[in-house]
Amino acid sequence: MTESLDITESFDITASTAEAPAETSTPQLADPLSEVFQSIRISGKIYSPCQFTAPWGMSVSGCSGHALFYIVSRGSALLTIANEKPITLTGGDLVLLPQATSHTLKDAPDSPVVGIETLIDFENPGPISLGGGGLRTSMVAGCFTYEFNANHPFIAALPPVMHLTADDIESEPWLNSTFQFLVHEASQPRQGSGLVIARLTDLLFMQIMRAHMQRIKDCPRSQGWLKAMADPQISQAISLMHKEPDAPWTVAALAARVGMSRSAFAQKFSQYTETTPVDYLTFWRMEKAKETLNATNKGLAEISQSVGYQSEAAFSKAFRRVVGISPGQYRHGKSRA
Repeated sequence: MTESLDITESFDITASTAEAPAETSTPQLADPLSEVFQSIRISGKIYSPCQFTAPWGMSVSGCSGHALFYIVSRGSALLTIANEKPITLTGGDLVLLPQATSHTLKDAPDSPVVGIETLIDFENPGPISLGGGGLRTSMVAGCFTYEFNANHPFIAALPPVMHLTADDIESEPWLNSTFQFLVHEASQPRQGSGLVIARLTDLLFMQIMRAHMQRIKDCPRSQGWLKAMADPQISQAISLMHKEPDAPWTVAALAARVGMSRSAFAQKFSQYTETTPVDYLTFWRMEKAKETLNATNKGLAEISQSVGYQSEAAFSKAFRRVVGISPGQYRHGKSRA
């Protein structure tokens, strides 16, 4: 989760004294999941077909700002994260580690383990082979980097492991097709396979999120950003903030627009997302401001207005609090990058 924001200055989300947006006929709302992915962006993908024969074991150290996935096409494996019960993976399963948490993969609990760094050259990745010649397990390993926003609350709040079984994948036709295409391209590379795999992985990541949303939407014990996206009221509130970041939103105004009481809305939003509506709107406004600072030469006054601040001073103070540097420093640093 991102660093907690100081909201003691005001219980209102905006420094403006303007009235909250009046409820009108419902406009076409933003697609929050798509916008989140556009703001995160992924790149630097690494893919390796893996061939393991029992006994075998591989350890992978955590890596901030990255995500890992494994697609098992044959055999089985035990995935273990510290202090967690091992997860059994079998042929047709897919597992995503959104924060690239440290873990081990083995064929059996007592099999010896070697570090992945001894098996692959990360600058020039190729196939991974390991084992003692026994039962075979085949999989595709993938790693990609969040281009920026690795600390986005959406990513930070995802579970450390997202496991989709073969049955889960088969129940999602497009996910199953992408899965099969990706395995085929990785196992039988041809000219252009690198680009094809990169595009398929972008699509796969999004489809994993959607499939996970479908699985958890009716589970009362589930929480997190995907649960929020699957909830009609909280998702609508997020869409409103995304569509109109310049509007003088208050918690009460958002609650009214989605048909909830202020207290019930604030509690439900925080329960699912582990942040407050105030903090999230401020975070999203700063994301939009960073995009504008990166892509345009607009002045701070215009940018301030576009993200809901009536003065440059209020905007600059919020920007520094969230981003850690001033808008000018951010723009100057990006222009030199």
